[in-house]
Amino acid sequence: MALSNCPRCGKTFNKLPNVKICRDCQDIEDAQFEKVYQFLRDNPKTQVSVISEQTQVKESLILEWFRTGRLMTGNSDVRWTCEKCGAEIDRGRLCKRCAGAVMGGIGDALAPQGGEAEDAPQQQGRRTEFGHELRSDKYAR
Repeated sequence: MALSNCPRCGKTFNKLPNVKICRDCQDIEDAQFEKVYQFLRDNPKTQVSVISEQTQVKESLILEWFRTGRLMTGNSDVRWTCEKCGAEIDRGRLCKRCAGAVMGGIGDALAPQGGEAEDAPQQQGRRTEFGHELRSDKYAR
């Protein structure tokens, strides 16, 4: 386990992959989340600035909960901007266009390199991706 300082209070804690703040700050955040969640149940079509003002929870934290899916925008008019192009969105961190471009970039990175065509037929009896022969007679009886 790696020790780290809590970015909110500065206290030392064991940092795990899904744990970004100390337990005390997490308890405070959970209480704030519950307050925002209850407010949204009673007032579903409220803007983030009003939610923040009424619940005394920072707008940035509320938006983070929407971005990560912890709070859902189903009945609300809450919107924020795409982190890449600034377009208005209501879920996730990227708009559909930017997310598609990112996924396309991943697909391009995984595409075969070295001049081989994607649809090139494999040589008979040879699996070129492993560089060895397939012998059908090896296991024949």
